[in-house]
Amino acid sequence: MTRHSLMQLLATAKAPAPDLERRLDRLLTHSSSDTGDDPCLIGIQVTCRIW
Repeated sequence: MTRHSLMQLLATAKAPAPDLERRLDRLLTHSSSDTGDDPCLIGIQVTCRIW
């Protein structure tokens, strides 16, 4: 991954999204891969609730 690709990925990941699914969709849509491989993305959302 080049520096440009990494900076683009970080900028896209920082943008707010209403839910995890939309954030992951945006990451796959707007992040370019320069490795020639098919993209694969796993997302985990952690929620903290105070009782």
